[in-house]
Amino acid sequence: MKIVEGGNVRVECTDSGKIVEGIVVTRSSKQVRINMAGVAMTFRANPKGEFWAQQSGMSFVIRTV
Repeated sequence: MKIVEGGNVRVECTDSGKIVEGIVVTRSSKQVRINMAGVAMTFRANPKGEFWAQQSGMSFVIRTV
């Protein structure tokens, strides 16, 4: 999956298994800011090619590979 500003991405909650659509607000090589239903979250890159975020005790991931 290619992540581009203004594009849509699939965000998975690893705790519940639910997948939602988010809009890419900004992107850099190490992090990406996503807006999901009015909630903005910053995801940070890991060596596996994934972007991870945590909020309210839950983990979220965007898989790019």
